[in-house]
Amino acid sequence: MTSILLFFKKAISIFFGIFFMMIPIGQKVNKFEPLDKENIKLNLTVMSDIHMEGNGFEKFEIIPKCFNSLNGGKKYIDALVVDGDNSICAQDIENMFFYGVLNNVNPIRPYYIATGNHDIGNNDEEFGTFDELKERHLGYVRSFTDKNITELYFSEVVNGYHLIFLGPDTPECHVRNFSEKQLDWFEAELDKAAESGLPIFVFNHHPCGNIGEGYDRFISLLNKYDNTFLIVGHAHYVPYFDTVPGEKKTPEIWTPSLTGNDETIGYGYQMEVYENSVIFRTYDYYTGTFTGTDMTYTLK
Repeated sequence: MTSILLFFKKAISIFFGIFFMMIPIGQKVNKFEPLDKENIKLNLTVMSDIHMEGNGFEKFEIIPKCFNSLNGGKKYIDALVVDGDNSICAQDIENMFFYGVLNNVNPIRPYYIATGNHDIGNNDEEFGTFDELKERHLGYVRSFTDKNITELYFSEVVNGYHLIFLGPDTPECHVRNFSEKQLDWFEAELDKAAESGLPIFVFNHHPCGNIGEGYDRFISLLNKYDNTFLIVGHAHYVPYFDTVPGEKKTPEIWTPSLTGNDETIGYGYQMEVYENSVIFRTYDYYTGTFTGTDMTYTLK
């Protein structure tokens, strides 16, 4: 983005952010905390499939209230992850709405944004070519998070734990194809993360069943080390806990859509990491309540 265009988009985003800040006024925010706040090592909020859209008026109430509810637990939350499909069709207005909420309503810093198929046009060139939409997406990430990334895949370290974010290499809808370049990078990141001896958390918008090119190597890499967790979105499913194909039974955690399923509106996870376990606690951010749908993994 040019500096003038960047200034213009940030100004509009701030304006929209002020609008979204008004929506939760009067909302009761429930306090919440980890199961064991004295011994927790890492606490992440994980959301997915927000699908911000320019005329999605019902979402204008849901999304700000979900993010505002994070004020009830911000004392204990180390970071926020949004696991892709932040928009409907990667339009500028959707991105400005999305970042307006993240920067003005959401209280959690830092936050990390994975890329879903809708964030690069959902394979519909009416909204732009893959390269154009990739650069648009990266431009917003660089501009609003100050992360100088040049690819749709990247990694971060929070409290010593490695978070690895995978992304699309080609236009996509329901299938993600991985290039050898990204898989080489992924393997190097896994090797580096494994040196810490701590669990590794991999965020990929598409579940294993939606991987096309690069599938065999992708699965092999996920099963390379103990205590690797794959966290996905895309399916708009209820809270669901599966395993990556293979004898290792690497956990695959399916994140519900924050706005896309009437039965689970507002659902996401509080991911609590302890010395000997990782717990995914399903939280309804719209109503501010834990649902009781939890999964505990004992570390090897």
